[in-house]
Amino acid sequence: MALPQLSIWQPGDGLRKIKYKYHVCLIVIFSVLIRLLFLTDRYLWCDEASSVLISRHSVDNLLFHAAFDVHPPLYYLLLHDWMILWGDSIAAVRSLSLLFGILTVVLVIALTRWLANERTALLAGWFAALMPMAVHYSQETRMYALMGMLTLAAALALMMWIKNTHP
Repeated sequence: MALPQLSIWQPGDGLRKIKYKYHVCLIVIFSVLIRLLFLTDRYLWCDEASSVLISRHSVDNLLFHAAFDVHPPLYYLLLHDWMILWGDSIAAVRSLSLLFGILTVVLVIALTRWLANERTALLAGWFAALMPMAVHYSQETRMYALMGMLTLAAALALMMWIKNTHP
């Protein structure tokens, strides 16, 4: 004769959702910590200094100087406003890319959950949190973390649009 199981130990949808949200929060917190680890250990290198220099200008001058740069001006405009809010220290200017890197991890989880399931989404989230190149670009004052985040956001929007227009 088997003992009856207590209902508290039976994983239901509510408990599964709590576990999933807990794991997502854990991944995001870990992503923040690993990206903060060596954020200010290096000086700004030439390209990062160029981003800061261009972003220090007024918006009109910024757009003029960005016209001669190979990269579109969106990152410079965002960094310009970010520096107005938080200053131009190494930690401040690199934290914008850190934010984009964290949002990228969240978008990886959301897109993978949309395409597969929660377990696969958590695994993809851990990979995105630990991927050395993603961590590196989250610690640079350049537009690479923004580019990755926008690419994932566009992919997620496309998947949602396809599903809603072709049920």
